[in-house]
Amino acid sequence: MTSSRAGLIRTALRVGAGVTAAGLLSSSSWFLPDPAGAQNKITVALITKTLSNPFFVAMGAAAKEEAAKKNVTLIFEAGKYDGDNATQMSEMDDLVTRGVKTIALVPNLSAGIVPAVKRAHAAGVKVLAIDTALDPADLSDSFIATDNLKAGILNGKWAKDAMGSQTAKIALLEGTPGGEVNSDRMNGFLQGFGDPGRKLVVADEITNGDQGKGQTAMENVLLPLTFLGLEDEVALVSPHGDDQVALAP
Repeated sequence: MTSSRAGLIRTALRVGAGVTAAGLLSSSSWFLPDPAGAQNKITVALITKTLSNPFFVAMGAAAKEEAAKKNVTLIFEAGKYDGDNATQMSEMDDLVTRGVKTIALVPNLSAGIVPAVKRAHAAGVKVLAIDTALDPADLSDSFIATDNLKAGILNGKWAKDAMGSQTAKIALLEGTPGGEVNSDRMNGFLQGFGDPGRKLVVADEITNGDQGKGQTAMENVLLPLTFLGLEDEVALVSPHGDDQVALAP
């Protein structure tokens, strides 16, 4: 992949994260101070999957900026790595004890975080899921996200067209198994490519959304002609040239 294409992807990720975070604070009345008690500044929290992904770093920066405009105290935390459910659960429990009114959460594990969400609800704290739904999805008080299944289908169709008449060999670089985004993007891509039965898949590597792990995994899989990075950072690291990799823009 060329450096210019990688740069465009990184820019798109940052812009998308900023829009998501700004919309998060602008559209929800939970984040606005009570007009009747303007002296009582409220505290909300944003917990993302990790701080190693520029998408979440940009989301945090945009959320802090928007919170300042709304006179809201924002606490920004994250898991230590993609898939780190334990840290997110601990952070949620700590935030509840600190008196946070609302927690906006990008869960690492959709089902794994549920016990902490239920404890937050029991304490009267609102939980807003972002980017990744909870399991069950209706457990969150609200949900803001991309339709990752549809995005995967569109990426798969693009890659299929890019391959033309060539016989495809697909390598999947997964983020963290059990994450809703990971599953939807992967299944959507395979559906869009016309290979829901995975007959063309020659490798399936777990990267936990880490760019270094993604590069190592890709270097170990040299034969596939079609490559899908299920995590944004992983999608930037293929060692192949553009003529060997079908990468959705």
